[in-house]
Amino acid sequence: YNVLRIRRPDRASPMGCCGSTKTEVFEDPVVPIPRDAPVASETVPPQQDGEEDVLPNALQQQDGEENAVSPKSGWHRAGSKFKALRAFNKPTKEVKVPQDTRRRVQQIYASDLAFAAVLENGSVVTWGSAVNGGDSSSVAAELNGERKIKQIVTTFGAFAAVFEDGSMVTWGNEDYGGDCTDIAQELDDQSHVQQVYRTDRAFAAVTETGIVTWGDPYAGGDYASVASSLRGMVIDEIYSNDHAFAAILEDGSVVCWGDQGCGGDCPETLRICHGRPKVRKISSTHSAFAALLENGELVTWGSEEFGGDCSSIMETLKGRRPIKDVYSNYCAFAAVFEDGGVVCWGSRDGGGDCRVAWSRNQRVEHIYSTDRAFAAVLDDGGLVAWGAKEFGGDSSAVEEKLCGRRVTQVCSTFSAFAVLLEGGQVVAWGNELNGGDCTAVADKLNGSQKVRQIYSTHSAFAVVLETGGIVTWGHKDFGGDFAGVVIREGQKVSKISSTFRAFAAILEDGGLVAWGDRDSGGNFEI
Repeated sequence: YNVLRIRRPDRASPMGCCGSTKTEVFEDPVVPIPRDAPVASETVPPQQDGEEDVLPNALQQQDGEENAVSPKSGWHRAGSKFKALRAFNKPTKEVKVPQDTRRRVQQIYASDLAFAAVLENGSVVTWGSAVNGGDSSSVAAELNGERKIKQIVTTFGAFAAVFEDGSMVTWGNEDYGGDCTDIAQELDDQSHVQQVYRTDRAFAAVTETGIVTWGDPYAGGDYASVASSLRGMVIDEIYSNDHAFAAILEDGSVVCWGDQGCGGDCPETLRICHGRPKVRKISSTHSAFAALLENGELVTWGSEEFGGDCSSIMETLKGRRPIKDVYSNYCAFAAVFEDGGVVCWGSRDGGGDCRVAWSRNQRVEHIYSTDRAFAAVLDDGGLVAWGAKEFGGDSSAVEEKLCGRRVTQVCSTFSAFAVLLEGGQVVAWGNELNGGDCTAVADKLNGSQKVRQIYSTHSAFAVVLETGGIVTWGHKDFGGDFAGVVIREGQKVSKISSTFRAFAAILEDGGLVAWGDRDSGGNFEI
C-alpha cells in the first residue's frame, strides 16, 4: 500500500442543469416519505422472472453505429452506452409512495439510470434501474441517516457515498464500481476518504493515507502501474475521461492510469514538471485529454481520433495570445484564446474543424456542446454553431429567430440544442427526434410565459416556467412527453433533475414527480 499526503481539493464535482458533468444536486425542498417506507431506501423492485428486457426503438442501436454525448453541456456521454443498456437496464415495476409524513430532501443525485435523494435526517431514498443503483436495500443499514453524507459520486451504473466521518459505501452494478469489498481493508477506520472521482466504469478515492481504486481495471479501476509515481506525493486534483484518470500533483507533474490508448499513458512532458509551467486544468473527450498550462500552452494525449493529437493546430497557435479555456464534446476540443478567438481539433466531422463557421471579429464568451457539435455564445449575445449538422452543428434553420437576439441560456441533448433568448422565446435545432424541433409547443415558448430554466435528458428537453409549469418536447421515451403526468392542483415545479432517460421534478410543496422511462427513474412520485 502506498502512502500519500493528500491535499483536500478546492472544489467537488457538482452538476448543474444543462452543461455540467454527472451528479445533480438540489437543496432544501420538503418531500413526503411514508412511515412504512424503508428508512434507507425506497426502491423500485428488481425485474421479476418472466419479464422481458424492453428497450425503446430509439435505443435499438445497429452494429457499427457510434453514439455518445457531450461532457460539457446537456447529457453527459450517455450515447455510447446503448449496448450496455441492453445488458443491465432491466424493466422495473411502478412505485407510488403515499403522502403520509414529510421529511426534507437535502440533495438529489442522478446517475445515468437511477436517482438517489438524501433526506434531512441523512437517510437515502433511491429509485430507477434496480441493478444500476436504483435499489440500495443491500446497504440500507449504512444509509439510515446515522452518519451524515458528505458526497455522492456516480458512474454509469453505480453510486459511491462518502460520509462526514470519512467512511464510504457503494451500491449498484459491480461492473461499474458498485462493489468495493475488494478494497474494504484499505478503507478501514484509519483511511478516511476525502474525495471520490469517477470514470464511466470505475472510482478513485483519495484518503488521508493514500489512494484506492475499484471497478473496471481497464477504465481506471486499477492504479498499480503508477503506484510508485504516487508514493509520498500530494494530489491537487484528479480529472477523468470515460476510460482513464489524470492526477495533477503538488509539484506540477501529472500521473495517469486506465486504458493507455484512451489517455491512461501520460506524455513524458507532463510526468516531470521541472523546466515547464504547471498544469492549470485538464479537459477531456471520450478518450483523450488536453492539459492547459499556466502560460496558456497546450499538451494533449490519448486517442488521436478523439483529440489526443493537436499537431494540426500548432501553426495556428504560433503568434496568438495564450489560451484562456478549453471545451470539449465527445470527440473534439475547442480552445478559446484570450482575444476571444477559437481553434479546434479532434474529429473534423464532430466539431474539430471550426474554420468555416469562424471569423476574426467574433469574440467567444462560452462554448456548449452536443455529442458532435459546438455552439459558442459571443460577447454580443449572438451564437455560432459548427460540427455535424445532425447533431446541431448547423443553426441556419433558426437563423432568423436568432438574428439580433441575445442568447441568455443554452442547453443540449445528445444531438440538439435549445436556447433561451432575451425576449423569453425558446429556440431549438438539431436532431428533431432528440429535441431539435419544438414547434409542437411553440405557443408555450414564444415569450408569452417567462422561462426560468431549461433541462435535458439524453433525447428530450424540459422547461420550467416562472409560473411553475412544465413544457417538454423531444423523444417521449426519454421524458419528452409530460402529458400523462399529474401534479396536484395548485402545485408548482421548483427544480428538475434528470437521468439518462427520465426527469424528476421537485414541487414547491416538497412533493416529487418523475416521468420518462420508468427503468431509469421515471413513473415515480412522492
